[in-house]
Order: sequence, then structure tokens, then C-alpha cells
Amino acid sequence: MRIILKMQKKKKQKIENFQRYFQSLLHKATGVHGTNSPFRYNGNFYIPWSFSFPQSNKNEFQIVITTPIHDVFSKIVYYFSLSNEIVLGRETLKIIGMETFNFPAIKESKIIVKTLSPIIVYKNCDNDRVFLFPFNKNWNDFIKNNVISRLKAFNILQDEQDISFHIKALNSFPKKVVYKHPRGNSIYYGSFGEFEILGDLQYLPYIIDMGVGMGTSKGFGTVKLINKVL
Repeated sequence: MRIILKMQKKKKQKIENFQRYFQSLLHKATGVHGTNSPFRYNGNFYIPWSFSFPQSNKNEFQIVITTPIHDVFSKIVYYFSLSNEIVLGRETLKIIGMETFNFPAIKESKIIVKTLSPIIVYKNCDNDRVFLFPFNKNWNDFIKNNVISRLKAFNILQDEQDISFHIKALNSFPKKVVYKHPRGNSIYYGSFGEFEILGDLQYLPYIIDMGVGMGTSKGFGTVKLINKVL
């Protein structure tokens, strides 16, 4: 499920630490935090949403928020419908529109998406994370295991269930991007490109709306479906 939130800012300059502030806002809207969240599997905590980088047009911009969980979706929609303004850090933003969509209609077991790598996943049950690029040896295995763990944490899959899943890059030379951590203590170098995902038809809509990694609030692993109409 998907929410397109359209906002207007008073100043034209970039909002500092946008991802961190917006993530905190979603925690507040849903009541989901690491210490009290029910979305856990094998000792790891999984955030039940993802959101895109701001897509700007002068002083207006929009954010796409996705989640595979109806209750989380409803709480986010309700929160942003309570007021026509939100505060991010020192900036007050006016909400000028909100659109909602159900799960994307998928009719084939192969889809083409755009996303940002490296895909960040849990390596084990001790919150140890690994940054994966398409050329890494265990690229698909790590991402598949992470996708399955998230589906189980969200009660979409049962413990004993398995799924078919395979992801591969279609671009030989994807666009290079740089992401600086909001607190300024690290810089991620990534690649934005097209990827093919093969999987079980019934689970692909969930995978699209939850993303395929742990860094979805930074854009890493947040997927945009490009070969179907949402």
C-alpha cells in the first residue's frame, strides 16, 4: 500500500536531516519503535515502511511512503489527515495533498524495478549488517533471506514457509550517487539502476511495498515498479 504526500515549504533550500526527522515522524504516527515493536524475527527488528527521497519542484515536493501492513498504512494516513501542517526540525511544512493506493496489481512473476544499491541487510541474528552490491558473491542469497525474514516478521509468511525469489541488476553501468548520513558521520556511495525480480506472484506486491533491504528510509532497497501501472 502506498501514500503520496504532497507538501509545500516556505524556504527553497534543502531541509537538513530530512530522512531522520521524517523517520521520527513515522515512528510517532504508528507508535512503532525498536523497543516496543512487534515486527521482529530471529532477534532482529524490522521497520514496517519505506519512503522515498523528496521529489522537488521549486518549493513544492512529494514523498512516497509504502508499507505492506494495513494497520500501519491506516495509522499513517490518519496522522497526516489530522493537520494541514507538519514540523521537520526547524521547518514547518504545509500539506497540500495526499493520495493513497492499494497494493500494485501484479500479473506476472517477473517485474522490473528501480532501486538504489547497496542493499543493506542483516547478516545474522545479532543486528550485524552487510552492504550488498550486485557484484557481491552472495548478493541474491542475503537479500532473499532478508526478504523472507521481513515477511515473517510482518506475519505474511509462517515460520516454516519459503518463497521463490531472485534479483539481478540489468544495468552494466548504473548511475552513481552519494548519500551522506544525516548526522554527518558516514558517507555511502551507491548505484541507482534497474533490477529484475523473479518471485512468487502472491508475495511480489508485499515485496514492492516493503522494499528489499534495511536502509529503505535512505532510498537503499526502496523499489519503484516501472513495468506495471500502479
